[in-house]
Amino acid sequence: MLIEDRSILDGVIDEISRLNKTLNSEDQDKLDRFATSVREVEQGMQSEQLWLDTPKPEVEYELPERLSPGAITQIRCGLKIAALALETDSTRSITFSLGQTANVGNIPGVARGYHDLSHHGKHEDKLAQLLSIETAFIKEIADFLTQLNSASESGASILDSTLVLVGSGMSNGSSHSCRHLPTLLVGGDRFSHGQHHVVSTRQHKAQPLSNLFVTMLQSLGLEREKVGPSTGTLNQLLKSV
Repeated sequence: MLIEDRSILDGVIDEISRLNKTLNSEDQDKLDRFATSVREVEQGMQSEQLWLDTPKPEVEYELPERLSPGAITQIRCGLKIAALALETDSTRSITFSLGQTANVGNIPGVARGYHDLSHHGKHEDKLAQLLSIETAFIKEIADFLTQLNSASESGASILDSTLVLVGSGMSNGSSHSCRHLPTLLVGGDRFSHGQHHVVSTRQHKAQPLSNLFVTMLQSLGLEREKVGPSTGTLNQLLKSV
């Protein structure tokens, strides 16, 4: 029906009208809600079709000649693809996950795998190696953010209209602790950045990370009041109006 620029309901409108006359008010209301839902789905599909037919921006890029093994290379290539996808408007949402890995690549001073070092037991040598690995991880993320910030869209950087959330499922791999998770939020011109917030301490009532998700969605114009176990918002991260 999209190809013919018609609605599915156009073909059955007469049947719906005749059926509606035989129904009581409650069933008429149900039928009306059904027809309305079909229309809304079709409108959404039409919007998607328009987006698919819209020419995408062209960007300059270079494919890597050869991929060296290791997690750092995987992150670098994955984030470059993610940046290109956002620059070309090929997608509006990206999830990038780094699983457990033994080989992190050639990092000076690192002789063990990442997962092994995450169970450091507070051993100074292991902590030093872990710091080198995670510093390398953060550098790749910084390069990704720099690429988004240098690319423009409608007179502003893509980073200004993009929210980038970087986090981990654990705050301490050695003890498998998931309390006080370190989380980095970058981008979005509605947020007040360059600050460190502690939102879960013994002196203050703990707030679930999902409160941040609610604020992020609302800042993007999505009317969501709850995400998972959220108990509110973290609107203190927004710029004051």
